[in-house]
Amino acid sequence: TENGWGPSQKLKFPKEVIGAEPSLTDDEQNLYFFHLNLDWEDKFRFVSSKYQADGSWSLPVPVD
Repeated sequence: TENGWGPSQKLKFPKEVIGAEPSLTDDEQNLYFFHLNLDWEDKFRFVSSKYQADGSWSLPVPVD
């Protein structure tokens, strides 16, 4: 589109991700968001995912 934004796309991760409030870096290579994971002791974490050369996103990893 004229402003550089296209239609939204569903992100595909290798496993289910429950998250909210995503934020994409200016270079569009890193996505940050809150993630709920029942396997983690504290359940909610701020995580990031990197855009991969094949068009997928890496597994979310906690931001320390």
